[in-house]
Amino acid sequence: MTEIVFDEARHEYTVAGRVVPSVTQVLGILQDFGAVPADVLASAAEFGTHVHQACALDNAGQLDEAALDPALAPYLEQWRRFLSESGATVLASELRVFHRGLRYAGTLDVLAQWRGQRCIIDIKTGQLPRTVGAQTEAYRMAYQSQECGEVPRRRYCVQLSADDYKVHPLTDPADWSLFQSALNCYRFKNQ
Repeated sequence: MTEIVFDEARHEYTVAGRVVPSVTQVLGILQDFGAVPADVLASAAEFGTHVHQACALDNAGQLDEAALDPALAPYLEQWRRFLSESGATVLASELRVFHRGLRYAGTLDVLAQWRGQRCIIDIKTGQLPRTVGAQTEAYRMAYQSQECGEVPRRRYCVQLSADDYKVHPLTDPADWSLFQSALNCYRFKNQ
């Protein structure tokens, strides 16, 4: 498997010493958060990151619940509820992937076994971005290009709130072409 180095402070992926764009950066050109105050956007992003970290640590059996911020606990509880009620089994959390041919990288939230198949699950808090389907398909195609074993066939978004969760199947066949178009535009704009 290709070694992928992630610099969290810079949100930068490096493969074989070369910086490659992230799935989030590529899809960023399709989103306009200009109407949202910067501090609100930053706060929401930070909260979402903390929820992801809590879920990932819990998936790995490494979460120190005594140190968990009480604001995160209801979201973690909904993630646990989803796993319990769905029967999904987590195979990996926060898995870094790299597409060999198209040279982009990203970190998928959860690789799971669910309903008899391997799948990718993206965890979201708050509103769902319209790009979540393209995001998960980009992860799926990167995973496939690395020849890591059984290719995930299904993609889902689990939207967590403090008091519930919703499962969104991601099935749009245009998701891959949307990501490729965004990648082409990203490269045109940045190179």
